[in-house]
Amino acid sequence: MDNERETHNIKLPSPIVSYEQLAVFAEEHASRFHGQFLTDDYLTGDAFLVARSVLDKIGTLDPMFFGYFTDHDFGVRARIAGFKLVLARAAFVFHKRDANFTYLPEQLRNQKAVLRWMRIFENWARFKLKYGLAVDQPYTSLNNLNWDALCKRPFSPETCYVSPGDYSKYFR
Repeated sequence: MDNERETHNIKLPSPIVSYEQLAVFAEEHASRFHGQFLTDDYLTGDAFLVARSVLDKIGTLDPMFFGYFTDHDFGVRARIAGFKLVLARAAFVFHKRDANFTYLPEQLRNQKAVLRWMRIFENWARFKLKYGLAVDQPYTSLNNLNWDALCKRPFSPETCYVSPGDYSKYFR
């Protein structure tokens, strides 16, 4: 979700306005794409199924990227370690864009948006530094990055492994 790729963003035949409609669509979608998958350049999302062998080799999510770019960093490290990123076509997330904004009064909505963009730009700077991208490279669509080039570096546990830690401070 949120990466503008057709393979990740399912076109709904009509607006879904109830949980019942969502359940029917989910059943139909799962049946249509059962067992199908495709490999991908990078990860974008909030939920992943990760093999234990990946965690053993690259560790966990990097807390340096709180909120944004954690998924992208994890995918790059996995690819550097020799794993493939696979998208299960039968799975999907129903993501109502801006649902966590629209209920707020305008002033709070604007404050939340400013904080979100501050975190995005801060973590984009961290991502660029970690992966040797030009510091003046602006944040645009992640589809414009050369993901294959980012993932060509040799594997090193010192640079790819993130030890499990206490992530409780991130729960709010």
